[in-house]
Amino acid sequence: MNIGRRIRPRKLHLRLYSQVKVPWSLETPITPKTVTDILPHFVQLPIEEQDTLIEKHPKLLNVQLQIMLYSESDSLKTFKFICKYGQHLQSEFIQIFIYNLLLSNNLKATTTLLHQLLHENKEFQMSNELWALYMDKYFRRFYSFLRSQYIYKSLLILQIESYAELGDLEQCLKLFTAFGFNHNQSDVKRNRNVQAGWENIHKRHEAIQTNENPLLYKDSKYDLDIHQNLLAEICNTELFNPIIHRNVYSSSKTGHNPVINGSISVNDLPALETLITEKVATMEMRELLHLTKMSHQSINLFIVAGLCNVNKPHMALQYLKTLSHIFPTISRKNLIKNQNFIRILHATQDVELAKEVMNYYRDIHNDYINVQVLQA
Repeated sequence: MNIGRRIRPRKLHLRLYSQVKVPWSLETPITPKTVTDILPHFVQLPIEEQDTLIEKHPKLLNVQLQIMLYSESDSLKTFKFICKYGQHLQSEFIQIFIYNLLLSNNLKATTTLLHQLLHENKEFQMSNELWALYMDKYFRRFYSFLRSQYIYKSLLILQIESYAELGDLEQCLKLFTAFGFNHNQSDVKRNRNVQAGWENIHKRHEAIQTNENPLLYKDSKYDLDIHQNLLAEICNTELFNPIIHRNVYSSSKTGHNPVINGSISVNDLPALETLITEKVATMEMRELLHLTKMSHQSINLFIVAGLCNVNKPHMALQYLKTLSHIFPTISRKNLIKNQNFIRILHATQDVELAKEVMNYYRDIHNDYINVQVLQA
């Protein structure tokens, strides 16, 4: 008897009639690859045969889900299907449907489905990228940043700390830049271009409030316009102008609200402090300044802390004195925080260095000394 003929039927993934043995692929764990292999054969079976196979092998529900994702236009049916058979479905296929829900901004359905899956299926997992997309849309939809600043700040810190634990300094600096610029920057001296743009916005807000159009010149008015304006003055009313739109939510007297209020503290990001301490241990001054330019100016808090951790308080003070040269638009008082001076004073036993630190602090703050700095 030819052995090849006996092996050949086992290579077929599915037969068109149920009397034939189920192939080896159904005895192995279902993966996206095996589903792709089974799918073209499965769709050729009659509906009754499909139901029979699914009843015997619930893993084939993944094949049925993939068919629905490709062909089913009604997302409600797919939603009910996943809720009913979620414990038998692979996370990879469920994530496709969740991603489609997020693209359509159907956050309520996404949240309900996640609650259902996480409650019933202990093996369900979602990728970090999809979690990030979901959390971003969720907080933008259901939360106000102004009322949930602590939560939003905690999420940003968690991102930075996660990459710091992995040792990814480049990604940490990018996230720290976003973290720094989300804080209240009202005390930072803006450059002239930004200030001019802000004044222009205020003028536009004032024009909206008073319903004035600065683009409407007298030279452009025709006789009909003069006649209409005259009638408007007699009737004590105003003409409709489609160019002008009232905005009752804007105010020319107030600026924008920052996402996060308060200042950045080194104690909030211990993993980032540890990572920067490892990096600055062998760096020279030129490299430290380059590292500062790559991120937000508040990164100097962690660089000073790192230098003090490796017993380089003298270098930390020289670094602080050089910061004003790479950030000329920011005053030294706003650029160099009290945390820096306290950290250097705690790290040194040199009396002369401590005097130099205090003199530099007085120079920045016009002979005023903060109580915490004085106690350090």
